[in-house]
Amino acid sequence: MNVVFVTYYGALLYALCVMAPVVLTAVCFPRRKNFAVRTVLSSAAIVGVQCLMAFFINLYAKSGGVTHLLTLNTVRFFLMYLMSGAWVAVCFETDIWGALFCANNGYCVQHISARVHSVITDCIVPGSIVGGWSDVLGLALAAVFCAAYYFFAVRVLRKKRQSIMGGHSGIIVAVVVVASSIYYNSVGISHANYVITYYDIALGRSIVLFVYIMSTVVAFLAMTVNFGISMQRNLEYESVVLKNLIAEQKNAYERDRQNMEMLNVKLHDVKHHIRSLKGEIYDGEIAELDESLEIYDSNVRCGNEVLDTLFTQKAFYCNRNGIKLTVLIDGEKLSFVRDHELYILMCNALDNAVCGVKNLPPEKRVISVTSSARSGFVNITVENYFDGTLDIKDGLPVTNKTGVGHGYGMKSMKLIAEKYDGTVKASTRGDTFVLDIMLCNNK
Repeated sequence: MNVVFVTYYGALLYALCVMAPVVLTAVCFPRRKNFAVRTVLSSAAIVGVQCLMAFFINLYAKSGGVTHLLTLNTVRFFLMYLMSGAWVAVCFETDIWGALFCANNGYCVQHISARVHSVITDCIVPGSIVGGWSDVLGLALAAVFCAAYYFFAVRVLRKKRQSIMGGHSGIIVAVVVVASSIYYNSVGISHANYVITYYDIALGRSIVLFVYIMSTVVAFLAMTVNFGISMQRNLEYESVVLKNLIAEQKNAYERDRQNMEMLNVKLHDVKHHIRSLKGEIYDGEIAELDESLEIYDSNVRCGNEVLDTLFTQKAFYCNRNGIKLTVLIDGEKLSFVRDHELYILMCNALDNAVCGVKNLPPEKRVISVTSSARSGFVNITVENYFDGTLDIKDGLPVTNKTGVGHGYGMKSMKLIAEKYDGTVKASTRGDTFVLDIMLCNNK
C-alpha cells in the first residue's frame, strides 16, 4: 500500500469520525435551500483540505523535517474543527453559536473515541497483536461513541422537543477548552515520545497514558458544559414563553369579562325595548325576536363569575359550531383560585377539547365538564371524543404542532395547578380524552 493511499485513507477516516457526531447534532436544525448541493460541496472541501494537509505533512516528515511537525498536525486538527462548524453554518439554518456547538461536540466525541482507541492499542494490547485491525477497531469505537452520544445527548433534546440554544459565553469557553485540548494533546504526546526515545520508556508510556486520560476527561467536560448550557437556555426560554402566555391570557380574561358585561347590558336593554313594543307588533314576531336573542343570552351559571364568563363565551362558540357543551361544575368551590389563573386553567382545557372535537362527526362533537370536591381538594374533569392517536408523556399530551406557543398551554395549566399543590393529568379511554385537574384549597 503506497504512502499516498495511506495518507488519504487516514485523512478520510479522521474526517468521517469528526463529521459523524457533527451531523447527528446538526440535523436538529432546519435545512437551508439547495441542501444537497451545499452538503456535497462543503463535504468535498473538508475532505480535500484534510487530504492535502495530511499529504504535505507526510512529505515533510519523510524528508526528515521534525521542527514544525507538531505545529502542522495541530493546525490540521484545528482546521478540521473549524471546517466542521463552517459545514453546519453552510448547510443548516443556524448562527455561528449553533455551528460552534455542533463543532465542539463533534470534536469531543471523536477525540474521546480516538483516545480510548489509543489507550487500547498503546497501553493495554500491544500494537503487534492488534496489527491491521487497528483501523477496524477505531471505526468500531467511533461508531459506539457516536451511538452513545446520540442516545444520551441528542435524543434527549429531541424527546424533550428542545432546540440547541447555546449561551455565547458558554460556547466561547467550550471553544477555548477544545482548542487548548487540541494543542496540549499534541504537545503531551510529542513530549512523551521524546521521553520514550531519549530517556525512559516506562516513564514515557506513563506520560502517554496520563495525556490520553486527561484529554478524554477534558473533552467529556467540554461536551457536558455545551449540553448543560443548552438545556439551561431552553428552560429559560420556556419560562419566558410561559410568562408571556400567562400575561396574554390574563389580559384576554379582562377583555372577555368586560365584553360579556357590555353584551349583557345591551341584551337587557334590547329585551326591555321589545317588551315595550308589545301591542304594536305581532306576538309571533316578538317570540321570534326573543328566540333569536336566546342564542346570545345563553349564559352559563355555575356560581363563579370567572367561570360564568368563560363558559358563556365557549357555549356561544359551541352553539355556532354544532358542539354540545355540558357543564356541571360547582364554581363556588373554586373561589380560592385567583381569577386570571382559573380563567387560564379552564380556557386552555376547553380550547383543547374544542380543537379535539370540531372536525369529528356531529354525534361526537360533545364536551363534558364536571367537578367534585372532597377533603379540601377540588377535581375538575374535562372529557371529549378525539380521533387518531395521542402521545402522552409525564401525564400531558405531546403536541405535534410547531411554532412559538404550541404545547405551552398544557404547561401553563400544570404550572398553575402545582401552585395550588395540585396536578394536571391526561389519559384516554378508547376514543375519549380525559383531562383531570386537581387543586387543593390550603386555606
